[in-house]
Amino acid sequence: MNTQIDWREELDSSIGRAPDLPAAQYVVAGRRARRRRTTRLSAVGVAAAALVAGGISALAPGGLPRGSDAPIASTSSATPSPTSAIRPSATPPRPDLADSPKDVRPERDDDRPLFEGAPTVAALGDGQLVVEDGWRVDTLIVVKSSPTPARTWGLVAREEDGPGVQWIYLKWTWGGDVYTISEAPGETAATFGEWLPQQPAKEDLQ
Repeated sequence: MNTQIDWREELDSSIGRAPDLPAAQYVVAGRRARRRRTTRLSAVGVAAAALVAGGISALAPGGLPRGSDAPIASTSSATPSPTSAIRPSATPPRPDLADSPKDVRPERDDDRPLFEGAPTVAALGDGQLVVEDGWRVDTLIVVKSSPTPARTWGLVAREEDGPGVQWIYLKWTWGGDVYTISEAPGETAATFGEWLPQQPAKEDLQ
């Protein structure tokens, strides 16, 4: 007895035998079915895109349907403030400015360049007054003081071991700006009291 089953024969007999077709016809039919599926998918994609676009256009600003009574959040904003405010300029400190001859300190080694071709009294950037080595300040008059801060002095410097004398008009402003005029006594005025008030006018002409 033959125990092998011809499944092809069994299937044909159960569902009916179809006529045998050339293989090329099966390939053509498969390609047509694939084109039909591609066409349907394209149509579905277009319809979905149309629905999405329609839904977006139907929404009011803020994501609410048009005609809704719900409040709508504004999409516009006020002019944005800068991320960092402009920093104000540093407030000048209140320097310890000289009010008398004893407030003028003697020269140190690193002060030497201050006096090369300059008067015997110099002002540092912080407003401190320095007198050249070998000299002393006999007279100091505060001509003008302002809250900038700024200060103008009139000074009489005298050589410690010699006859030298200088009349000095010295103006200092916060930030290190310094303006000086110096003369030997008697060049343009008989006394220091006469000479000092004349110097602001000379400064304006510079």
